[in-house]
Amino acid sequence: MNKTKQILKDLERLNKTEVIKVDNSNEERLIFKDEETFKIFSNSQDERGLNPFNDYSYNWLSCFLEDLTNQIKEEDDINDIIRDFEDNINEYVDSSVSIYTHNLLKWVGDNNNFYYMDEVMQEGLIDKENYDFIKHLQIAQYKAIEESYFSFLSSLKTYLNTKYNLTL
Repeated sequence: MNKTKQILKDLERLNKTEVIKVDNSNEERLIFKDEETFKIFSNSQDERGLNPFNDYSYNWLSCFLEDLTNQIKEEDDINDIIRDFEDNINEYVDSSVSIYTHNLLKWVGDNNNFYYMDEVMQEGLIDKENYDFIKHLQIAQYKAIEESYFSFLSSLKTYLNTKYNLTL
């Protein structure tokens, strides 16, 4: 079996999930079945990675891994795949941003995500003349997902370089 096929199987294993019910609530939470997923993608030095206190990071990591495995199924060379994925990461991020106002409002209220509202405003990404609150929420969420995806990609490269003796 070539390295790319091994990596595909490895990523599919890492992305096996289940939904569990949160004790004493009506909420559910996505978790990864393989503990190695948490070891690879969480980093105490980088809160943008997989964070046990941020349910959104679990959903975003699952989407990230799914997007990457779909890319691997279409190409053969892992270096080209990672480079293409990185070049097109904004398209993957964009497809993960919620279009539903309820979901955006819930997201911004959780885990200090309002920080991203300020950040995108300070970066000049918000049109103050034609201000649109929902658009502001979407851009803030986009920024959060983008930072997570780049963190996931960095962690993944380290993992693949070590496990498969690659230079990504």
